[in-house]
Amino acid sequence: IQSDQWSDNTSSDYVKRSICIRNISPFTSTPTTPETGTPVPITLPTGIIGDCIDGLSFSDYTGEVVEMSDDGNRVVVLSTNDNRGGDASGTIRVFEHDGTSWQLLGGDPNGYITGNTNVTNTDDDWFRMLTSNIAKEIMHINGDATRVVISSWAQNGGRVRVYQWTGTQWSLMSGDNIPKDTSYDLSYSGYFGSSVRLNQSGDILAVGECNYSRVNFFQWNASTNTWDTKGHVIDNDNGTTSG
Repeated sequence: IQSDQWSDNTSSDYVKRSICIRNISPFTSTPTTPETGTPVPITLPTGIIGDCIDGLSFSDYTGEVVEMSDDGNRVVVLSTNDNRGGDASGTIRVFEHDGTSWQLLGGDPNGYITGNTNVTNTDDDWFRMLTSNIAKEIMHINGDATRVVISSWAQNGGRVRVYQWTGTQWSLMSGDNIPKDTSYDLSYSGYFGSSVRLNQSGDILAVGECNYSRVNFFQWNASTNTWDTKGHVIDNDNGTTSG
């Protein structure tokens, strides 16, 4: 996976990114860089699979996190600074290769998983896919990229959500955030979701809380449509940070 970017030459802040996916075949040329901010076709080097995936807007940090399914036919792209759901709310897109090019799974608008910052900072629905030094840990997928977990770890102690592909759109599993134990996190500073991981089938979820050095485990209960606690929390008792 190769990330390219171009600028409108007016400010270093106005940069638009694209994601190019290539096979293991070597290439010697590089994509051309447009001189303006207007998106234009680029020359693809040998080895590129399909078309490059463009960012949604300038400075949206497209490609901050990228995940790929086990078979390589789906790629999940996070744009942490996209404003589709409000200022810097963040957007996830999943693309599927049709044999020729990368197609947005679900199309527009069903193909977008967005955060929500069009509410007050104290609203429980506030969910922002934050850019951070641990950004690479805040999104993960299962083996066939039919489930995506995303965290908003700095909002009121942290929130985690899992979305599932229904065949036509992305649906929030259980219709709510992953439940967390707030009995010990009275200050809401645990950073629940500082790291998230799904297993291959997507029915077991691990959620880190780096400020409390904890790892929480959940299992999907299909009969109740809920994420239930699985086993015991793993605590780090030696004084070092984990999770």
